[in-house]
Amino acid sequence: LNMPQHVQPLAMQAFILKLWFTIQERANRVQDEKKRTQVVLALDEFQIVKDLQVLQLMLEQARSLGLGLILSHQTTEQISDKQLGIISGNSGTQLVGRVNGRDASRISQIWDPQFGKQLHIQLASQEYFHWTVREKAPPGQEQPPPAQFWLSPPPELVCSEDVYVKFIEDQLTRYGSAPPGSAISEDERERNRWMSSISVDLPSKMEWEIICMLRNGPMIQSELVEGLRVSNRTEVAPVLVKMVDEGLLERGDDTRGAPYLLTGACRKKYLDIDPSVVGTAEDIPEVVSRAVAEYLSKGMFVTAAIQRIKKGEDRTDLVAYNYEKDLAISVEIESESEVQSHPEHVRHNMEKWTKMGFGACHVWSKSSKIRAIYNSLDKKERGSVSFVVISS
Repeated sequence: LNMPQHVQPLAMQAFILKLWFTIQERANRVQDEKKRTQVVLALDEFQIVKDLQVLQLMLEQARSLGLGLILSHQTTEQISDKQLGIISGNSGTQLVGRVNGRDASRISQIWDPQFGKQLHIQLASQEYFHWTVREKAPPGQEQPPPAQFWLSPPPELVCSEDVYVKFIEDQLTRYGSAPPGSAISEDERERNRWMSSISVDLPSKMEWEIICMLRNGPMIQSELVEGLRVSNRTEVAPVLVKMVDEGLLERGDDTRGAPYLLTGACRKKYLDIDPSVVGTAEDIPEVVSRAVAEYLSKGMFVTAAIQRIKKGEDRTDLVAYNYEKDLAISVEIESESEVQSHPEHVRHNMEKWTKMGFGACHVWSKSSKIRAIYNSLDKKERGSVSFVVISS
């Protein structure tokens, strides 16, 4: 850990070579494979030493020599197609959890080029704890298709909540601040704190505009370019390619050419907001629908907020983001029954958003009593809070 950063790759390479020579020497000395103790080499940030020539030999012979390999890195883009193919070809059982569109594309082509498109969509749209497994067929047998399965969520904490919170605070105190020269400044961490309230990636402004334009039906590239009103038309094509690779868009087929349309995975991820995650009151679905439609009509990002949080923590109902103003908005959906029976809680919802990293708060309801609660706020508090009373 105290080595200069430019020396660390050399130290890793030296260790790998030393271990490989030791494994080979043991194989000559202990001929019976069953008597060799299993050794597992875990390489974090594997891409740092991916070009070490001995690695290909290790991948091809490791199993027979009693050596297991764990190669850990962030994305398959950090290694070449050849290296990815070698790793896949020498792994008997392969499991893929939640991955991005590019990783899904490369893995699906290696697993089964004939059904690559279907596999790509499947891998790119998996939820947390949902996995796909591919087992290599024994020699002479037909390759079985990949299968999906669910893993159980992590078990409940065995320690108390206080111990858990203290541990996190201790780790943040020791390691939470950005190192000198880091691109992630404390100001940036604070400005983006609201993102911890959402479970989906925030698309770029152009990506979200494309999603909004295609939500009502397919469009060809020239129509998208015209609708985006970009100064440089060449900026659009790479974004479309990226969104196709990530499983957000697919190409259609009609007489005008090949239009773009949203995939089912994209709609499920970004547009299909389930009102039941907000609440079960009778008027909630209508209010959620009206609020979402309004934000979409203005080109604003909107999604359901994460509802599973630690006891005692604040949460919002929806999250909206205004790209033009770089403004994150806490969106509260208040049922008529909630406004009537718990006005103090509704008021709290109008006050809590600053602690969660939002820049403004919007409150939606069918109850006109929202106005009285809003007026009870201090004048300073009302500055970034607004409310909408909808009528059926």
